[in-house]
Amino acid sequence: MTRKSAETVDTELETFFKAARDVDGDPSADLMARVLADAYEEQPAPGPAVTAPAKAPRRGWLSGAIEAMGGWPAMTGLAAATMAGVWIGYSPPLALETLSLDVLDSGYGLPLDGTLPAYDLLLADE
Repeated sequence: MTRKSAETVDTELETFFKAARDVDGDPSADLMARVLADAYEEQPAPGPAVTAPAKAPRRGWLSGAIEAMGGWPAMTGLAAATMAGVWIGYSPPLALETLSLDVLDSGYGLPLDGTLPAYDLLLADE
């Protein structure tokens, strides 16, 4: 492989640049007419004007929380369970009252002076 000098490279490049400058750069009118005719055929026909979609209504934090829990069907279930809990808590059935008395009687008592129980009371095996 031989190295060319910088002058030789510059001379060859100048030959190419001169040839490019000598060529008439404007396309013929016939070519431009054909290109524009093809472009107009490919261009889509104008359609109806597109408007922006309507903005969605803003939702509050409560509606977001209700949707996160499952919507209104889940909220009706929660309301029914809450009302059943209030009803049972206010007027418990006899069987539940007997059960709760048995559980409460087996617990340990705390002194009424407001102090915390000692460790020996908490660790006693009775």
